Amino acid sequence: MATTIGIMVGSLREHSYNRMIADTIPELVDSAQYEFISIADLPLYNADLDREESPESVKRFREAVQQADGIIIVSPEYNSGIPGVLKNAQDWASTPTKTAVLDS
Repeated sequence: MATTIGIMVGSLREHSYNRMIADTIPELVDSAQYEFISIADLPLYNADLDREESPESVKRFREAVQQADGIIIVSPEYNSGIPGVLKNAQDWASTPTKTAVLDS
């Protein structure tokens, strides 16, 4: 069974340099399967929404992260840190603590 690597882009711009770089990764190493994991549709993290019936976009995102054998994050630096949209995605993936799909 082939290894599945998730690729997450930390910029929402359609023609971002990070997206261009991420698009080349599957061409560089063909020994794995790659799946792009979108963060564009995630709502702002809100613990009140983080219940059994989370929003559909959150369910899809968490399933994609959980199914990946590894994650590559390609992201710009904003104001000496990670973009807010990427931090938001990390918050959704790392909560709730007992069932998180991403161990922080």
